Amino acid sequence: MTARKLRQYFQSHQIVVKTDYPIKKVLHKPDLAGRMVAWSVELSEFDITYVPRGAIKSQALADFVLELTNPPGKEEPQPWTLSV
Repeated sequence: MTARKLRQYFQSHQIVVKTDYPIKKVLHKPDLAGRMVAWSVELSEFDITYVPRGAIKSQALADFVLELTNPPGKEEPQPWTLSV
């Protein structure tokens, strides 16, 4: 597990996990089974805070999409590469 390799960093810093998934509720359930119990025990030694991720504002999403799209007429044909 990556937490073992990065233990020195995890122990010296607070970790903030931003997610849409209910990880905190899942890891703190008393009726976990098998692998989830092992993960919960291993991660409990670190200072991890679970924070719900907020929604992306529509203007920020629109700006992101605009930056990644190519303007019409400026598309350069790219050669195809066929590997056999």
